[in-house]
Amino acid sequence: MVNIRTLLANRVDGILASISKETLNFDHFYKIQENEVPLVFHDRIVPGFDADQVIVDDFEAAYRATKHLIDGGRKKIAHFAGPQNLLPTTVA
Repeated sequence: MVNIRTLLANRVDGILASISKETLNFDHFYKIQENEVPLVFHDRIVPGFDADQVIVDDFEAAYRATKHLIDGGRKKIAHFAGPQNLLPTTVA
């Protein structure tokens, strides 16, 4: 909350935020809204919180990238994945 108070005290024009998967308390975002500072979430979103969001459709992006490779004649395509339990667009 100290960081948010500092940003608000310095009258920032807006805040771009990406929450961690472990974030459970969102009070600081409500403080931003109360001060009418534009807030945009990217990568992960806070369900039920009214703010702009920039979220990538990973499935569609992977499909289009793979299709581009296939259309270009590539045949040996590999996919390396991280942990399957990560949910980049929701809060656990």
